[in-house]
Amino acid sequence: MYCHDNQSTWPDYLQGVMMSFRNTIQTESTQYSPYYLVFGREPRNPIDIALIPESTKGLSKDAESALKLIVDNLTLARKIAKTNIEAAQQKYKTQHDKNTKYGFTVHRTPVGLSPKLQRKWTGPYYIAEHIGEYTYRLRKASDNKILKAPVHANRLKKYLDPKNRPTNPPNEVNEDNDDLNPEELMDMPEILDRVIDTIINHTQNQVGKNNQNDQTQLHKDKQPSQNPNPQQDIYDVERILKCRKRGNIKQYLIKWQGYSSSQNTWEPSNNLPNNLIQHFHAQSQSKNKRKRHG
Repeated sequence: MYCHDNQSTWPDYLQGVMMSFRNTIQTESTQYSPYYLVFGREPRNPIDIALIPESTKGLSKDAESALKLIVDNLTLARKIAKTNIEAAQQKYKTQHDKNTKYGFTVHRTPVGLSPKLQRKWTGPYYIAEHIGEYTYRLRKASDNKILKAPVHANRLKKYLDPKNRPTNPPNEVNEDNDDLNPEELMDMPEILDRVIDTIINHTQNQVGKNNQNDQTQLHKDKQPSQNPNPQQDIYDVERILKCRKRGNIKQYLIKWQGYSSSQNTWEPSNNLPNNLIQHFHAQSQSKNKRKRHG
């Protein structure tokens, strides 16, 4: 119907659509088809007639017994359907009441205008009072004013604060290897141990090759505040103490060899060798793992 060249032919399909609806069992409410609840029996479709044996087509049937059977079936079916509808309504109410309790924050759908001309939901609002079985009085979250007109539950939905949506925190551990995510390896201790050992061994080898004292070159504007030799632009790193992030730049708190802790400085990662940074993160990860298992 939707892909037909002439889309004005939709009334031609209504009979088939209605027949399908009337013959379909309503699994979420009555557990019966609408046709059965009206006539007390299922409809006789063309396929049913085609399957009737030829030997039984000409047999007569007692009209009174057939009518009594239909009435009994219809009475029983409607009674069961009523029970099923009440059970379904209670189920719907239980599910809906989870999001419409006193004090909950909700959205409200406005009425009076086409949804194309306005926002689908307004709010947020607080549920201030439960008036009737499905009616609530709302209070604006912006100015705490109570709305004059009560609102039916079918016009409400639970409000989800965008600030509480989960976000993926930046990876503070591995800067150069995107394939290695220590947070995902926390549940795999054997793999984590092998990764940490590999990083530590590689770092120690690199440090030994480059400089046994873990030296780093810094510009004069990045040097510690008190320097006994102003001409010197190479400073020995005793150890990295902490790591933090300012904007999109990682910084490390450096304890300088030969200087007191009061002269520790925060340095960006591009002022430090990668092997020194990897060694710091590997040791930090190993300490955290021992604390959790200890």
